[in-house]
Amino acid sequence: MTKQTHTDNPHDLLELGKKYP
Repeated sequence: MTKQTHTDNPHDLLELGKKYP
């Protein structure tokens, strides 16, 4: 899960918010 550390894109943050509310 490298997405947690790679959150400089707003889209990634939105995806993370949807996956991990």
